[in-house]
Parts: sequence; structure tokens; C-alpha cells
Amino acid sequence: MLLSRFFKKTESVVVPFSSQERMIEEQIRGRGLDEPQVIEAMRAVPRHRFIPEAYRSQAYEDCAVSLDLGQTVSQPYIVGLMTRLLDV
Repeated sequence: MLLSRFFKKTESVVVPFSSQERMIEEQIRGRGLDEPQVIEAMRAVPRHRFIPEAYRSQAYEDCAVSLDLGQTVSQPYIVGLMTRLLDV
């Protein structure tokens, strides 16, 4: 299929290739987190793999995402900020 070049299949959810890069540019770099180590970490970790299938379409949005039992995965900016503050 022609469109398959622009999307990747992840489990049962299709994620546009640009979702992670758009998240990095808009939510991470766009808010001043431009340290190479932070960008590299955000690029290396496939965020959608840590999100339950029912919420996976929200993986790269600018919001916390629900997990089971009332827990959440923090929004991408907060994850990036915490990564920067670890200073590793």
C-alpha cells in the first residue's frame, strides 16, 4: 500500500513516523529542552510501547496518559525535564 511508507505498525496501533519527531520538536525543544542527551533519550525510547493499547493513540500528545489502577505516564515535557534534571 502506498501509505505504508508513511506509517509504521506498532502492535495493533498505527503510529505516524513523524509523531515522535513532532513531539520532540514541539514539546521538548519548543519548551527549551535542547540538551543533546535529552533529545537522544526521547528519540531512543518508543513511548507508545509503555502505553496500554486502549490509550496508545495518545502516546505522543501533550498530556499525561492513563495507565491501569489510576496511574499515569507523565506528559512528554515532564519526562524530558526529569531526564534533564537527572544530569546523567
